[in-house]
Amino acid sequence: MNLNLKKSKLLLMALFALVCIKNSNAQSKSKFGFVGSVNIGYGSAFISDEKYQQFMDTMQSKTNSVLTKSVNGWFMYSFSKKVDLLFGIGYQEAAFGRRQSNLNFKNYTYPGIGIGKIEDLSNLERGIQYTYRFSYLNLPFQMMLNTGRSSDYKWTFSFVPGAALNILMNHKMIANLDDGFTIDLKDKFTLDSTGFKARPIAINFSAGFRFQKKDEDGKSYFLQPMAMVYPLSVTSADLKAVPWSISLQFGAIFSASNK
Repeated sequence: MNLNLKKSKLLLMALFALVCIKNSNAQSKSKFGFVGSVNIGYGSAFISDEKYQQFMDTMQSKTNSVLTKSVNGWFMYSFSKKVDLLFGIGYQEAAFGRRQSNLNFKNYTYPGIGIGKIEDLSNLERGIQYTYRFSYLNLPFQMMLNTGRSSDYKWTFSFVPGAALNILMNHKMIANLDDGFTIDLKDKFTLDSTGFKARPIAINFSAGFRFQKKDEDGKSYFLQPMAMVYPLSVTSADLKAVPWSISLQFGAIFSASNK
């Protein structure tokens, strides 16, 4: 009886050990990895309207949101089962829009758009959408904090705070005229400057929540809604602009080695 009882205990312990090993393998993840991501969203900016009143392009205009995008490559290091660190390099945009509506005779436009004011006396409905776009070399850092996983271990859920150093590559302003409205026979103007004195260096902070799925071959794919804000103005002139955006990041993770 005692011998059988000992054998039963040993068998139960062996089964328990096998279950633990299986679960440990199911939960294991790569120590290192490489990530590719694309981010698409809408951005705008907090600006000083009082300062804009001194600038001709804001006559009867309002700030609005415009499309933004970024593309990044990342190196990922698994600090622990709950924490991953990501270091990246890529392309980042900060952008916002200003719209002029109900333009009339002698109303001002942005300098460089025709002679800088409306000349014709027609009753045509006229408006201009200005897009101010700042393009950066992006050096981001993110910390992925695992908050949970699905019962089959295929899905993980993480809170992802981050920050980035942005090095200015160029900035430009694009003016799109409403349908049927032209100035000097053109309905679109692109200027190689936003009219701001852009800072050569900027920083941003971000936060998002990642939904990540792992395939049988070891690749992982994710979606990450996120918000981003630049805490300081990206311009050094009197016209201050503090961009922000709400976006969706999606990408793939390729494992390099196992723990």
